[in-house]
Amino acid sequence: IGDLLLVTVAQRIRTVVREIDTLARIGGDEFVLLLEDVREPDSIRGTVEKLMEAIREPVDIDTGEKISISASIGVAFAPLHAVQTARLLDLADVEMYKAKAGGRNRYSIAA
Repeated sequence: IGDLLLVTVAQRIRTVVREIDTLARIGGDEFVLLLEDVREPDSIRGTVEKLMEAIREPVDIDTGEKISISASIGVAFAPLHAVQTARLLDLADVEMYKAKAGGRNRYSIAA
C-alpha cells in the first residue's frame, strides 16, 4: 500500500507541474521538486496550493478503501536564498519542518 501511495503522489504531482520541472523522490515519503524559471516567492503560492489539493485527494487502494493523506511542503528559492543545491535542500527541509509544526496540510516559504 505504501508503494501505491508513493506512485500515486508522484503521478499527481506530475499533473500539476510543467514539463520543464524536475521531480525526484529522495527517500521515504519525501520528494524534491525543482521548478524552473520561478523567481518570486509569491509566484509559487498557487502552484503549491494546487500540489496540496492534488495530494489531499483520497487514494483508492486494492481493498476498495480510500486513504487520505496530506503534505507538508517547504520552499526555498535560488538565487534568493542560496545557489548551492545542498543549501537549498537544507533550507527547504527547515521550511518543511516549520510547516509540519503548524499542523497537517501546510507549507512554508523561506523568508
